[in-house]
Order: sequence, then structure tokens, then C-alpha cells
Amino acid sequence: MIVRFLLNGACLATLLVSGAFPNALAQDNLSRFEFIRSIQGPPDGEGIWRVPLDAQVQNAARRDFADLRVVSDDGTEVACVVRLEAGSEQVTPLTPAVHNREFVPGKNSSLVLDFGGRVMKNSLRISTPGKNFRREVKVEASEDGKQWSVIREQAFLFQAEVGQGGRPFSKDEVELPAGDQRYLKVWVFNQGSDPRKVEIESISAAMIQRAPPTLEPLEISVLSTREDPQSKSTELILDTGARGRVLESVHFSFNDANFQRAVSVEGRDAEVEEVDLPLEDGGARRVRREIPWQAIASGTVRRVSAGEVTESGEAIKMGGAGFRFLRIKIYNGDDPPLKLREVRGEAVVRSLLFPAVSGRHYRLYYGNPRAKQPKYDLAQLLPRLEQVRVSAASLGAEERNPAFTTGEAAGPGRVTRRLLLGGALALVLSVLVWLIRSVRRVPAN
Repeated sequence: MIVRFLLNGACLATLLVSGAFPNALAQDNLSRFEFIRSIQGPPDGEGIWRVPLDAQVQNAARRDFADLRVVSDDGTEVACVVRLEAGSEQVTPLTPAVHNREFVPGKNSSLVLDFGGRVMKNSLRISTPGKNFRREVKVEASEDGKQWSVIREQAFLFQAEVGQGGRPFSKDEVELPAGDQRYLKVWVFNQGSDPRKVEIESISAAMIQRAPPTLEPLEISVLSTREDPQSKSTELILDTGARGRVLESVHFSFNDANFQRAVSVEGRDAEVEEVDLPLEDGGARRVRREIPWQAIASGTVRRVSAGEVTESGEAIKMGGAGFRFLRIKIYNGDDPPLKLREVRGEAVVRSLLFPAVSGRHYRLYYGNPRAKQPKYDLAQLLPRLEQVRVSAASLGAEERNPAFTTGEAAGPGRVTRRLLLGGALALVLSVLVWLIRSVRRVPAN
């Protein structure tokens, strides 16, 4: 009897050490998440809920969003996926035959593309030699190679060497209205400083099918403006409002007319960071250092008014990288700086998706730098589940988790507790062994 009692006690101690109390551990895990938001969806919201993540979540969560947890009102953790709604692009390359290469000295070069039949296309890539040029392109189409009609004019090819120590950039793509004409005639016009003959070195065509991204308009704050006389550029520091925010494009509005300027874009999420630098003795020293800017995109802003025709392009396409702060450099050359009126943007929506059950209520927990990336089957199942039903949902006001603790200052952590319980178990087992031996030494009556 005594031996059985002691063995039961040892088993209980073992359960304590192994953590066989999932509800208590779940509560302990949720206490490490600093913020809570209610998730508001449709009353009959059976199926997948899609929740746009706002700047508050993006600034407080980990940059990889590994600390986002959806919890039902019964305390169950619900699988979820964070997705950037960036759309998709499918490119079908085409290889037309090239005929009738011609040029008019000092004026233009041209050629004819033969696709061999009716083929859909909407894009050309044209390579021409030289540096620091802006060359106009015109494209005509024909069904029989005899009757031609203009389908694109005042398209431009660019190549620019930016200021001292800067990076060159170029634009060689010409977008076309989608069409299946058999023949295309492509004209490239010389600019004033070009040699007598500007050869079309290479040309290719493609049909690009794009599923558009989900975008939201964005107000962008201008934090500072300065002129850099060395590179003859205007430098703007912009704030998009959210860490890791991915922009589709940035739109500038200027008060000036008739200009064309090269633009480069760089980004970062903060000005400084704290890092641990290794020491020779094997330790580490924590230091603050400036975060370098990372190149994102380049392009041109321009506005040209010639008679009744106005050509305007004051937007820069971004490269898909996400940062809160942007450094814009507008290269003015020997022209006076442009007068900026405003900056706007289009941000790519980042969504949280999870399966909801009708009648349940859900909350989002986030703000845990030490959280590990969860692994859910939902990531593989989501494309099929979205075909059934997807409901729009939204986040309530941000609240601080009343149970929040970092686990560092509020008593021993889990590892410490397990060490203490391990010691207690060892003590119990030692006493158990001693008692069993003592009982066996007692002579039977």
C-alpha cells in the first residue's frame, strides 16, 4: 500500500515536469503577446475570413508576422495565413521573325515583326546602344503587311547615368494594347545627340497576363527636403506610416511644366538599430548603429506639353520591397529643382486569412518578438477553401493584453520552473527509493 502510494506520487511529479496541463500552458503563451484586437466579421460568417492588416499591426508585430495568433472565444488557437495581395503575372514569350531593317540617317530606325499568324501580344522589349538617351518609339500594326495603323506612339526608351557615385538605370519595355495582328512595324526615333545610325540591337515580344494587386490609397508624409549640390539632386525623406509597407507606386505632383528628371528610391524601416557585436574574448557588446538605405526602384518623372498634346508621367513603380521610410533622389542636372506639391502612394494590402465558424467570436494576438513561426495545413488548403466562400472582416480597436508579461521580471520563466520541478522530482524519487528499501528491511510478523 505504501509503495503504491509513493509510486502514484512519483507519477504526478513526472506529469508536472513534462507540462501535461495544456490549458495552463496556452494561457502562459498568450500572456507573451502584448496586443489584442477583436475581429469583426459577418454574423453568418462560415468560411474563410479575410482581414486587412493596418499600420498598428504592422508596426507592433514582428516583421515576418510570425507572432500573429487568432484565438476563438472558446480558447482554441485557429490556423491563419498572412498574405500580401500582390496579384500575379504570367508571361508568354514570343519569337517573331524580324524583317526589313531600315534606317534614315540622323532620324530613325525601323523593322517589321512577323508573328506567322494571329498571336496575342501586349509588350515589346527593345534594346538600343548608348548612354543618357531618351528615344521615342512608335508601333504600327497590320493584318497583311500592306495596310498599317498606329497602335502606340510617344512611348519612350530611357537610359541614364545618375549623379556622381550613382547607379545607372534604364527602361526598355513598351506596353501595347493587346492585339493579335500578324505584323508589327516598330520605329525608334533619334534624339538630338545621337549618331547618324541608331541600330535596334535586339527586340522581343510577349503576352503578359496580370492579375491586379489589391491596393489601397495612401497618404505619404514628407519629413524633410534638401538640395545636394554635389550630385545636383533633391533629396526627400518620406514616411509611409507602417514598417515593411509594400508600395505599388509613388505619385508625385509638381507645380512645374516641361521637365524630365531621373529618380532613385531607397528604403529602410528605422534610422538606427541595436546589435550584438562579438568580442575577441567570446563575449558580445551591444551597440547602436545606423541602418543603411537599400535600393528599391528607379525611374523618371516627366511632363511635356507640345501644342495640344501633354505627356505626363509623375509616378514611380516600386520594386516590391517593403519599408516604412523612403529616400527619394530627383536628379536635376543643371536645371532648377522641381517644386513639389504633394506625394501620394498606392499600398499593396496585406491580409490575414483564417477559417471561421458561425457563431464564434475571434481575437487577434500580436506583439511577441520571441514567438516562433507556426506551421499550419491551411497554407496548402487555402486556395481550394477560398473557392467556396470568402468574407470580408475587420479589426477592432487595439488593446493592451491585460495578462501581458515578458516573462523576465515577473518571477521565474518556464525553464526555471522546469528546473525547480526537476529538482523536486529528483528529491521525491530519492525519498521513494529510501522508503522502499526501508519497508523491505522490516521483518514480517
